[in-house]
Amino acid sequence: MRRMLFRTTLATAIFFFTIVTGTFAAEKVVKIGGAIPLSGPAAYWGICIVEAFEDAAAEINGAGGFKVGDDTYKLEIINYDTKATVADARAATTRLVEKDKVKYIYNQTAASTIGMLQISEPNNVLSMAACWGYLDQFGAKFPLHFRAEMSDYEMGFSYVPFMMEHYGKENLKTAAFLGPDDKDGQDCHFSYQRVMDSYGIKQVGT
Repeated sequence: MRRMLFRTTLATAIFFFTIVTGTFAAEKVVKIGGAIPLSGPAAYWGICIVEAFEDAAAEINGAGGFKVGDDTYKLEIINYDTKATVADARAATTRLVEKDKVKYIYNQTAASTIGMLQISEPNNVLSMAACWGYLDQFGAKFPLHFRAEMSDYEMGFSYVPFMMEHYGKENLKTAAFLGPDDKDGQDCHFSYQRVMDSYGIKQVGT
């Protein structure tokens, strides 16, 4: 799953750089920045994503890099800790944009996404996040920002039929939602509610 996520986001980054620069004639390295929680309560999520990017980059670089036209390029992954806070995400993104000159940033958690977007969008930096809540942080207002994974809503149309098939539709009548009591959790609950309504499953608690 982590490797698939990396390859999807890498393909997006390469496409973006090709469109912007036409070729990479003046530069043989593509920098990808991570504004990622590496400490604090959300560190588990950030460390997993960082390991995926770094492992896959090492594999690609070890195989000689990747080609765009006649040129061959290597990947450089640069990560800074956001501690899953808005302020630290803003600082990490500022450093990636101003010091490291990255044009592509990946991200994890809702608070980190908010801080990142305050810097990445005005600076025309492409970004992608594994974040399911804060639905208003995606769409027309953030044209350079994308999800790295499907939201709870899309995934629900896979796992609910799976549960119905394996446990019996007659046994799947009610459901409860567990999540944080903040906007992130509320937006996730909104997605789950739509899925449950689609299958006629009654929610008994949140």
